[in-house]
Amino acid sequence: MLRRGRPLLVTFIIVLFLPVFALSGCSRGEKGAESRNSNSSNSNNPHASSGPAAISPTPATIWVVNQSSGTVSEINGATGTVSHTFSVGGGRIAVDLSGNAWVVNAVGTVSEINGSTGVVSRTINVGGGPMAVDSGGNVWVANGTVSEINGSTGTVSRTINVGGEPSALAVDPSGKVWVASYSGNSVTEINDSTGTVSHTITVGEEPDAMAVDSSGNLWVANYGSNTVTEINGSTGTVSHTITVGNAPKAIAVDSAGNAWVANEGGFSVSEINGSTGAVSRTIIVGGGPRAVAADSSGNVWVANYASNTVTEIKGSTGAVTRTIYVGIGPYAIALDSAGTVWVANSQSNSVSEINGSTGTVSETIKVGSLPQVIAVGFSGAVSHTIGGEKRSGTTATSSSSASVWVVNNISNTVSEINDSTKAISRTITVGDSPDAIAVGHAGNVWVVNSEKGTIHGTVSEINSSTGTVSRTITVGRDPSAVAVDSSGNVWVAANDWKGTVSEINSSTGTVSRSIAVGEYPQAMATDSSGNVWVVNEGDDTVSEVNGSTGTVSRTIAVGRNPGAIAMGSSGNVWVANSQSGTVTQINGSSGSVSHTINVGNNPGAIAVDSSGNVWVSNYASQTVSEIHGSTGIVSRTIPVGIGGAIAVDASGKVWVANAGGNAVLEINSSTGAISPTITVGTDPWAIAVSRTGKP
Repeated sequence: MLRRGRPLLVTFIIVLFLPVFALSGCSRGEKGAESRNSNSSNSNNPHASSGPAAISPTPATIWVVNQSSGTVSEINGATGTVSHTFSVGGGRIAVDLSGNAWVVNAVGTVSEINGSTGVVSRTINVGGGPMAVDSGGNVWVANGTVSEINGSTGTVSRTINVGGEPSALAVDPSGKVWVASYSGNSVTEINDSTGTVSHTITVGEEPDAMAVDSSGNLWVANYGSNTVTEINGSTGTVSHTITVGNAPKAIAVDSAGNAWVANEGGFSVSEINGSTGAVSRTIIVGGGPRAVAADSSGNVWVANYASNTVTEIKGSTGAVTRTIYVGIGPYAIALDSAGTVWVANSQSNSVSEINGSTGTVSETIKVGSLPQVIAVGFSGAVSHTIGGEKRSGTTATSSSSASVWVVNNISNTVSEINDSTKAISRTITVGDSPDAIAVGHAGNVWVVNSEKGTIHGTVSEINSSTGTVSRTITVGRDPSAVAVDSSGNVWVAANDWKGTVSEINSSTGTVSRSIAVGEYPQAMATDSSGNVWVVNEGDDTVSEVNGSTGTVSRTIAVGRNPGAIAMGSSGNVWVANSQSGTVTQINGSSGSVSHTINVGNNPGAIAVDSSGNVWVSNYASQTVSEIHGSTGIVSRTIPVGIGGAIAVDASGKVWVANAGGNAVLEINSSTGAISPTITVGTDPWAIAVSRTGKP
């Protein structure tokens, strides 16, 4: 498939991640609507929550703050659906022991959302900033001062003066409240009973995140001085000052009492021995790590904002056990008591659910704009929108001739052509910039919409009987290919610059798993065994994905800039290499290259007929090449004008989308003759063949 332009990775806004006991934090230069939510998380606190993460004893409700849209999404952890979207939020969040969520709003108020009824029960006028909930259900908000809200009455019981520009807030097991002052380079300890300041302790420069261990000691990440300060919770004195990596952004404490620090500027995580206060090891992770959490097994999970990944570290050895691709700009992370990892992806407006045992993304859930804060609470009512779907490159065939489906990229439509009458039966509006299509075994048609100018694409499912769009499913950025396997599951290459392929269950419309392949996957095809073959344009390879296990079985080098793929009836795989002007034939059993065949200039689409012959659309030379499937020899070359996508029906007719003429050509595969053209929509870009109407 011819590429229309490669997306650029865009990064912006900074966040940090507080601990489990700790709740929310500010980052450098946080003001107004662009407030930064810094937090970290650990496994010791079952109820306090804040900033990007919070943990509850029950894996139930996940609360996500969508900063740009000023909303909060409530996700049912069991079903992976958004149950409610609330028009509050924009700042921090915390969950109390009753399962209610407390949200800081951009206008300087705090709203309480009732976790049982799913309604905003009250809004309280206080300032906005870092927030935490203590064991008595009281809510503490740092806003230049610290306000305590009585969780029962919703009234402000007291206001306490602390240092300037509060950046993080935490409550320890004894109920003491700790507040970091970003500009004051200090931490204030507040006595929970009296509401008075017990200590003000000087720490490093620009303290930005905090975590409390099970002994009540406080760990402070100092962003500006590249240090961590350990404070004795009993005496309020500094036990250790420890140099870590560049720009420590988040901190968490594991069950053994060791502190883990995400160094945003150093692409690393530092592990600090909780007994000695010394750095025991420094581990390289992904780009821009800015959120960290430790699970009950001692494993550490790190969200890497710049590389769109989550790193899992084995706590006992410090070894990286796996790197998992998630959405764009993972900004916050939280763990539930079942070991599930929840990640807020700020730039793809989604939440990724990771199975803590397998390390696979079990679901991607669309939420509001710019999600930057996430918390896990008790079960409540909820329901939402799910992202996912799959598609196959430029061609699809079915067991009988009938309907030809044409994607019109500029007019955002799909045209259905009746093979018998050569007339357009219907024109169906789909998403923005559709550019790939596949026909499922049930007869439904799956269309990939790149949605130009947005941070995600969509897949439209068309019911072939009614000609209506039955559902639209959000997928990753710049989706580029779709295929349907023999079980009816749909495979989509989305976030193509990230190099992942997602499998979607066509019955439920949910993403079953996402698999890392090569660079810039551009087209896909499935074989009779259910394996998926993915063309990676960026590194000139083809990845074979085992459909059962979801693992890459092998990676095969082909020609330059491969962009289209088709399966032959004998199990051979055919790949069109646009820049080298060749077609590569791969033996599907051995994975070895059988032939490399010269065709026209810029071959961008490919299909195989029932006799095993291969048809290639050469965009630049405006021709179609026919390759004899047994010998690998080009038997003829047919001029077609400005060509495009290609498909072959069961009777052997070859259909070519003529992008320049806004038409479709029909080629007689026996004679090579071209029948009269059929006018369709503007810029036809992909084509598929299905049975007439019925599945």
